Amino acid sequence: MVLLAWPAAFAAYSTGRRLLSWGMIGLLPLVMLVTSSTSAAAAAILGVAVFAFTILHRKAVAVLFSILIFATFLAMPFLATSDAVVKTGLSLAGEANLFSAAHRLGIWNFVATQSAENPVFGLGLDTARLLLGAERPLRDVPSFAPF
Repeated sequence: MVLLAWPAAFAAYSTGRRLLSWGMIGLLPLVMLVTSSTSAAAAAILGVAVFAFTILHRKAVAVLFSILIFATFLAMPFLATSDAVVKTGLSLAGEANLFSAAHRLGIWNFVATQSAENPVFGLGLDTARLLLGAERPLRDVPSFAPF
């Protein structure tokens, strides 16, 4: 939800509803007071910065986000299956006691590994739960057992 706040505020700003857009951005930092989620707090801070940058340099933001999204789609399967990235991510998540982050990393690792079997056409939407081994708890997956 927090990630969508700055585009919504920019849409309001672009249609002439400037008071509404600045109100949305002004309320965004309240997320940090309401939640204990570090990622939501970081997204709130980043949202305010990106909103301001978008107002100043609209075309540059469009180009940067296009490059970022394209690079992310290309890199994620390699990052999620990299032993070094997985071990580092698990170590950091374990130190901070962030089970949710480790769980997401486990899901991404599993799906990326399974996706490597059919890289061109993929597996289809919402098939992660139907893959062989998807029902296995993370505690039974060797790379995640220590966490």
